[in-house]
Formats: sequence, structure tokens, C-alpha cells
Amino acid sequence: MRNGDIPQYLKDGVVDAAIIGGNILVEKGDGIASELDLGFSRCRVALAVPKSMVYKNINDLNGLKIAQKVGEEAIETVIEAKDSNDSLFLEESADLLFHFLILLQAKKYRLLDVVKVLKSRH
Repeated sequence: MRNGDIPQYLKDGVVDAAIIGGNILVEKGDGIASELDLGFSRCRVALAVPKSMVYKNINDLNGLKIAQKVGEEAIETVIEAKDSNDSLFLEESADLLFHFLILLQAKKYRLLDVVKVLKSRH
């Protein structure tokens, strides 16, 4: 999945919510509302949901297709790791980490909880 495809996936209902660059939202996001400016990255990154979705906070994403997005980003990161374009690898790694953090929050965990598990293994 490429960033430019995400608005169409939202429109088609393939995904319930997405985290995409504001530039993609402007270019291809007709009919999609930006609900939350996440405030990081080189471009403006926003949480995008269909305009028909009621969104008040991150908890409204519980049960949506976030875990699926983490898997997709993991695959894209592996693909870029096999190529020689370090910039794309880092971009996909950032996407993976970001979606993982959103999934943790949706499951009511923090990154610290994962770190504690890692520490307990050694």
C-alpha cells in the first residue's frame, strides 16, 4: 500500500481510519475529513477518517482496522530493507512505528509496557 492509495481505501471502506500526510489529504482526499493534526514529520501528518465517522478522540478508533495497517507497514518496511534506498526504508520504518504506537494506545497500553516485557526477557 502506498500513501497515495490510502484516500481511496478510506472512501471504499477498505480501512476505517488512516494516518496520512496532509499533502495526500489535500491532493486526493475529497470526501475525507482530517480529524487530528498529529504535529510531527516533515510534512503535516493527520489522522484521516470518512466524513461520516464520528470521531472525538483516539478511543473512537478501538476495534477498527489499525492492526491490519501495522501488518501492512511491517511488510513495506521489510520490502524497503531489502532495497538500497535508505530514505525509503526510514520512511517506512517511521510509518510502522507510528501505526504500532497508535495500536498500543488503542489497546490501552504504552510503549513502556512493551519495554518492560523486553527487559523481563534478559
